[in-house]
Amino acid sequence: NNAPVTMTAIEDVEGAPNLDNARGLWGGLVINGNAPINDCPEGAEGGTAECTKEGEANSGLFGGADAADSSGSLNYLVVKYAGSNVDPENQLNGIAFQGVGSGTEVDYVQVHNNLDDGIEFFGGTVSARHVVLSGNADDSLDWTDGWQGSIQYLHIVQGDSADNGIEADNREGDENAMPRSNPSIANMTIEGNSGERAIRLRRGTGADIWNTLVTGSATCIDVDGDTSVGLLGTDINMESVSYGCPEVVDGENPELQSYLDGAVNVTQDGSVPPAATLPSDGFFEQSNVVGSDLDSWKGSWVFGQ
Repeated sequence: NNAPVTMTAIEDVEGAPNLDNARGLWGGLVINGNAPINDCPEGAEGGTAECTKEGEANSGLFGGADAADSSGSLNYLVVKYAGSNVDPENQLNGIAFQGVGSGTEVDYVQVHNNLDDGIEFFGGTVSARHVVLSGNADDSLDWTDGWQGSIQYLHIVQGDSADNGIEADNREGDENAMPRSNPSIANMTIEGNSGERAIRLRRGTGADIWNTLVTGSATCIDVDGDTSVGLLGTDINMESVSYGCPEVVDGENPELQSYLDGAVNVTQDGSVPPAATLPSDGFFEQSNVVGSDLDSWKGSWVFGQ
């Protein structure tokens, strides 16, 4: 782990100085798979072989019916200084997982200083461990189109130009499209941008979040829109989460505030609750730590942290 695979710009390879704020020097990594998505051609049903989609910025066709599809493995990978805003509807992320299946292994991965999102999941079932997202200019983690994977050990550091730590959708225009975006995240730390939100769940996404620390953001959490608000306590669940922001809930959202007030070991003053017992689902490791526990696993492969 002392010599990670590094995908970076030629300027970095040639030793250019002053790259601290460099972004958008090359495109980014796109992986297309055959796992289920919910954004389909007319007449196709979500999660079927006929439900495929063209990736952003003409990055290829993805989607299908093979939830266990394998796109290989990403281990000890650092993606730096990438991203492109092709137009308002097409951006290149540091890593785009597009319809990627659960047979794909993702472990020890960092995206640093991307011009758009750090990592975005477009549907699929892929999961990841030991992920660092640092200095990315838009959202650090984004998902849409029915992503149903998991992440354990996720460390997010937002710079001054960043947007949300997490921005998450099911599907714009059809918020109840199936399969619904409904990932699980445990052992996450968000060191947020002091002018932005840490977590924004919207457009019908679900999410289960455990053992998480949120600090530094102006607002800790927003659950946006009637569809997602209606999922609180069913497809949106939180346990052992510490929110430490000047404003915990974004604006007037009595349903979200009521949910947080009654949730198990969810604190709203920055205090750290006891860790939750994680699901015994074959993916999560049991951990007695709230937060990413970065220092225990980052090693010298992590850039700038």
